[in-house]
Amino acid sequence: GNSASRRDKRNEIDSPAVAVAASTHHTLVATRSGQLFSFGLGKGGRLGLGDESHRPLPTRILGPLSKRIVASIAAAENHSLCSTSDGAVFAWGSNGFGQLGIHSSRGNAQQNQDGAASGGSRLSPRRVEGGLKNSFVVGVACGERHSVALTRMGEVYCWGDNKKGQLGVINVSETQSNGPQRVEGLWSVHPRRRAIAVSAAAYSTLVLTMPPTVSTGAE
Repeated sequence: GNSASRRDKRNEIDSPAVAVAASTHHTLVATRSGQLFSFGLGKGGRLGLGDESHRPLPTRILGPLSKRIVASIAAAENHSLCSTSDGAVFAWGSNGFGQLGIHSSRGNAQQNQDGAASGGSRLSPRRVEGGLKNSFVVGVACGERHSVALTRMGEVYCWGDNKKGQLGVINVSETQSNGPQRVEGLWSVHPRRRAIAVSAAAYSTLVLTMPPTVSTGAE
């Protein structure tokens, strides 16, 4: 009766899909109205549905996203990211390399290689704050072990594994960062490089910037 109709509601897609993100084991789809759906293998929480069950059909991600409008999405092998219309970033899935922006005191990547929920994983979306707390994020990207956010101002923030230099910062411990750090090599140089798009591959980050303008001192 009631529980069946509730279940149907969660699988009801209310408007056309406008964005899709896919990785090895799962797919995310955002609709025009800002709802987010996921399907695929749930191990480690990569679907954001509050458990580790597999979902063969699109299922709506609720939790902190239930009252928000999802604006951009990204999927990596073991974790997922989204930003919302109010400029917030949410992450879920494996935190084995700090890619959820939550500092994992264990820092032991090995024990969480398969994304088991015991290794600091999150089964539901959790807000990423730290260095992003006062920033308005408009885009996200993620690689296998790291995450990237683009702000409305054109700043780029990265967090997670930095073994291959994929965070664009050198003052971070090699294994993982302690949450989002701004890429000062773009922002604090002269002329400043304002980013307009971000993308990430397994072990690298790609940023598209505006043509540099020489400041007149008015900035």
